[in-house]
Amino acid sequence: MFTLRYSATHKQLYNQIYKLDSYAAYQKDLVKKITVKTVHGVIPKDYPYVRYISFTPDLKAKIEMFSQEQGGTIRFKTFNVAGGASLEELSGGLPQYKNYRVAEQPHKLKPLQIATPDGIFSLDMEHSNHEIEKNEAVRIQIRLAIQNHFAKQIDLLRKGRKIKALTLFFIDAVDKVRDSSAPDGRGEYLRIFDDEYKRVVNANRGILVKYIEYFPQFEDEKAKNITSYEVINGYELDSRNIFELDNISEEDFEEEWRVFQAKSDRSSAMNEYYKMDSEGECEFAHRLENNSNVLLFTKLKKGGFVIDTPYGNYSPDWAVVCRKESLSDISIGIYFIVESKWGKTEANLQEVERNKINCGILHFKAISEQVKFDWVNSYDDFKQKFGVTEGSGLQIEVTGRNGEGSDNTVHM
Repeated sequence: MFTLRYSATHKQLYNQIYKLDSYAAYQKDLVKKITVKTVHGVIPKDYPYVRYISFTPDLKAKIEMFSQEQGGTIRFKTFNVAGGASLEELSGGLPQYKNYRVAEQPHKLKPLQIATPDGIFSLDMEHSNHEIEKNEAVRIQIRLAIQNHFAKQIDLLRKGRKIKALTLFFIDAVDKVRDSSAPDGRGEYLRIFDDEYKRVVNANRGILVKYIEYFPQFEDEKAKNITSYEVINGYELDSRNIFELDNISEEDFEEEWRVFQAKSDRSSAMNEYYKMDSEGECEFAHRLENNSNVLLFTKLKKGGFVIDTPYGNYSPDWAVVCRKESLSDISIGIYFIVESKWGKTEANLQEVERNKINCGILHFKAISEQVKFDWVNSYDDFKQKFGVTEGSGLQIEVTGRNGEGSDNTVHM
């Protein structure tokens, strides 16, 4: 007799006999595409952002906002302002601050008043006009999930593909789903879901009626009719997020290499922005992005992914996924965890660094043969140690017919 345990969230692994991760599921055509949406991110550069930092000894307000010097880039910048100060002038003429000014002389016991063409808004100290309360963030996340679910499903149907889109919600507490103290038993998240579901249905009623065969009960309240749900035993919501981003401050924009911005059209980076620790890291990110054999990469936040070693906690720097056919030795797998020590040689490494790296090698060797860990001192060192070849760039094939009846293929 034996017991088989099946779960996506084992707290501890015992004698694992099979693993189906997200990439393997994609390779087996079990998952057509995975899309992640988030509410939070870098503040749009065309937003009239203002943050009240502090009240200064010379009776002014220290604020943070966007500013652009002539011919330069838009950056966060701080100013000490008095009543009547023009934010448009301080910004270097950015259009979003047109007719914005400090409405009255700042006072240390009062909120800062900002006058705009639409009226006056107040800022408490250490707050900005670009903040989202937690409950509003949850509402926006649920709204985005519903909108994108319908958009993806309808797009599949229009293309004649009978594939069912699946959207998952991971909830941090059961009472957010089912609340015994509520009259109808619905928790906060289910009430929000039904509100946002009605909005999306009303906005897309015509197209839903067109595909009524696939949406036969689209007008019913969905969350209200949920009668059961699954609680995953052993699942814990960890406040540390392995893929969480470092905060990007005003000072980080002072030097171009400190912030890596992924290409908007075809980047393999998991996130759009990353905070870099060195010029070597910034060059490494750009070269990973430009190698078409690199399918996915991300910089790991310090303290987000931690290996417990006898020499203290250890956090590697990078996670990289490469095309299997691009590797010089396919037996090493396609998942790489990389520790970066830019410009160093092995002789330059401190003893504690060498010990932690050795612990990292043993740690990942015990986890899976498909994961390789090592340290590198440059991008070329990464290619050599991990056996990654350089891709030729993005290739798009557009096949058509020219006047002579032969196929046309365009390479980019």
